[in-house]
Amino acid sequence: MPNHKENTEDMIIFDEVREYELIPNEILHYIPETCEICGKPLEFSDNLTFLACSNEHCPSRVAARIEAMCKFLQIDGFGESTSQTIALKFKLMGPAQLFVVARQIATLPEVPGWETKRQNILTAQKKELRLWEYVKALSLPGINSTARSLFEGYENLDDFYEDLDEQQVPLVAARMGIKSSLDEGVLAVRIYNTLLEYRSEILGCQQFFTIKKENKDAVTINICITQKVPGYTNKPAFIQHLRSLVSDRVNIVQVDRVTEKTHILVGDPNSGTAKMKRAHELNAKAGQTVVFIGGPEEVEDFVTQLDQKAQEAYPSA
Repeated sequence: MPNHKENTEDMIIFDEVREYELIPNEILHYIPETCEICGKPLEFSDNLTFLACSNEHCPSRVAARIEAMCKFLQIDGFGESTSQTIALKFKLMGPAQLFVVARQIATLPEVPGWETKRQNILTAQKKELRLWEYVKALSLPGINSTARSLFEGYENLDDFYEDLDEQQVPLVAARMGIKSSLDEGVLAVRIYNTLLEYRSEILGCQQFFTIKKENKDAVTINICITQKVPGYTNKPAFIQHLRSLVSDRVNIVQVDRVTEKTHILVGDPNSGTAKMKRAHELNAKAGQTVVFIGGPEEVEDFVTQLDQKAQEAYPSA
């Protein structure tokens, strides 16, 4: 059965695997070549660790994107099984169509607890997202981790695509900070092609989301979380709580890694996690606190103070 994770790698077709004898024929003989769900050819990941359907609209791939979107938007109840059931039943072409299903379908016997799950979807649809968060929510292949770099600072998608049409791959490379590496250059081309391939979906699905304009004077605070936050179901829930504490003068963004651009790390300073070690290294190297480290309550106080300073700096924002 194909792997349902939405992959971001280059894929290898069966003919190439045979021609270059990447897998012994006696083993390859037992590996299915077509998707059991849609019947299209399967492909290998470039490291030969999993198979994926080549059809971008295959229910298995759409289901994986639904699952990822719901996780990002904190919509409970949409694991692999539920996501695949809905993708198959309604022949969905993309994850955002889940909102259409929720609006129109009041009862769904095939999905246990549908009434509650449906309400979770409709509630999540009211959340305000920044433009790059909207693009990330669509869970496009290769775009999840780059959405912020690509779209942050743009007020609308029309402006972004106008620049993309004019500058093409160099725009992607510049937004991602890619300079000369051949591998990174290939990545820029791949992402550029994805942005073109999914252009209609990216532009058309805005109707299902509430996209807010960012305050250009806002101070961006990158926050990384290294451990489970007590009292919150997951890390995004705590980030959402922090956002509720501040005005639009402070732009709180959750990041996955501790880098020179990280401002806050939430967790026990003595935990010894890789992220915590990296934060201590950065602080020691700078000879000062470049990454504020603290527990949930300390971080709450810290961002509240930042908000007060930002309001003083931009009183008319």
